[in-house]
Amino acid sequence: MADLLPRAAGQYRGLPRERIGLAGFSQGACLALEYLARNGGPFAGIFACSGGLVGTADGGGPPLPGLYGQAEKLFDYGTDLSGIRVRVSNHEEDPHIPMARIRRSAEVLSALGADVTVETEPGSHHGVLQGDVTAMRAAFNRP
Repeated sequence: MADLLPRAAGQYRGLPRERIGLAGFSQGACLALEYLARNGGPFAGIFACSGGLVGTADGGGPPLPGLYGQAEKLFDYGTDLSGIRVRVSNHEEDPHIPMARIRRSAEVLSALGADVTVETEPGSHHGVLQGDVTAMRAAFNRP
C-alpha cells in the first residue's frame, strides 16, 4: 500500500494535499485510521465512520466491559500526524465498535499530533451519521 500514496512535496499525482482525504465506514474506517497511524499522510483529512484503531498488538490484561469483553490493545505508533484532521464518529451504543475504542483512538491520534474531532449520536446503530456526510461535503466541496 506504500506505493498507493507516495509522499511527494504536498501533492499526489498533481492533486494538492488539501484536496486528499480518506474515508471509511466500519472495517473501512478501522483500516483508514490504522493506515494513517502507521504511515502518516499526505492527507488533508480522514473520516472514520463507526470505526476505531485496530492496534499494533495485544496489550494483555483482563477483559474489559467497556470493550465488550475484550482486553486492551497496544497503540505504539511512532508517526507524526501534525496538521492532519481526523473525524471519528459513532453511535453511543454501537453493537460493533465500543465507545471506549473510539475515545482511545482519539487519544492516540491526538498524541501523534492529529487534530481529532469525535462526534457521537445516541442509539445502538452501526452506521454513518448525517454529520459525517455534512463534514465530508464541507471539507471537499470547495472551489
